[in-house]
Amino acid sequence: MIQQNSSKSPGHITGIGGIFLRSSQVDRMNDWYSQSLGLDIGPYGVVFPWKQHDDPDQAGATCWNIMDKDDRYFLVEGQSYMVNYRVDHLALLLEKLKKQGIETLKPVETHEFGSFAWILDPDGNQIELWEPVDQALGL
Repeated sequence: MIQQNSSKSPGHITGIGGIFLRSSQVDRMNDWYSQSLGLDIGPYGVVFPWKQHDDPDQAGATCWNIMDKDDRYFLVEGQSYMVNYRVDHLALLLEKLKKQGIETLKPVETHEFGSFAWILDPDGNQIELWEPVDQALGL
């Protein structure tokens, strides 16, 4: 995990929030990962809880999930995976990105688990940016 540098100003990635895979055979893939690698897969995949290295009282989580190949959560057709990055201040990061000419793929969404935005990297890969509410994950 990227260690947050306290000298950085807000509006940057602090770690990996999740990995999302696409499959045409979600149940088969979930069974394989469960049986072969021991993942305890729930309705939203797997949540790996952790403590921050520089502040062990601060909990966080990284999510892992397999989604149907046609799931509309992926905005880039044909992309087989998406990385979700945890960010410390989504609005500030999006302001910085906008000044660089990087626009979001759709409006920011705010849910119980935090706020989400989607952008493209220079190769056209969809990236998800997540300002989490870790307490909502039960951490």
